Amino acid sequence: MVPDINFLIIDSDEAVRKGIEILLRQEGYKVWTVASGQEALDLANKINFHIVVTDLNMPGMSGIEILEKLRQKSDNICFVVSTAFPSVKSAVEAMRQGAYDYIAKPFNSEEIKIILRRAAERQVLLREAGQKEYYRG
Repeated sequence: MVPDINFLIIDSDEAVRKGIEILLRQEGYKVWTVASGQEALDLANKINFHIVVTDLNMPGMSGIEILEKLRQKSDNICFVVSTAFPSVKSAVEAMRQGAYDYIAKPFNSEEIKIILRRAAERQVLLREAGQKEYYRG
């Protein structure tokens, strides 16, 4: 059974959004996609996202800015960042800001599935651990 996990995909490239959405829906996840950081923030006011996949190089608001603003709403979100311009510096900065993992473009669909499945499993384990703490308390 697929865990009840909400994914948000943020990328200005429609083909990238659609490609990741298709992969995740095939796995049985709930997926929303937006083209900008502001759209992401607006949607996050309505929906509780467990995993956010964002491009680092976004017009208007960078992926790091999106991560910081969404982190203020909830520290339980798992972030996976992506970029077409991978560098050690950008990966380190994303991880320093709290990203769980990093994906370089162009994507390899098997790599994406593995990374996002691991992120979903992490969220399920954290949720279960939190419930055990709640019942213990």
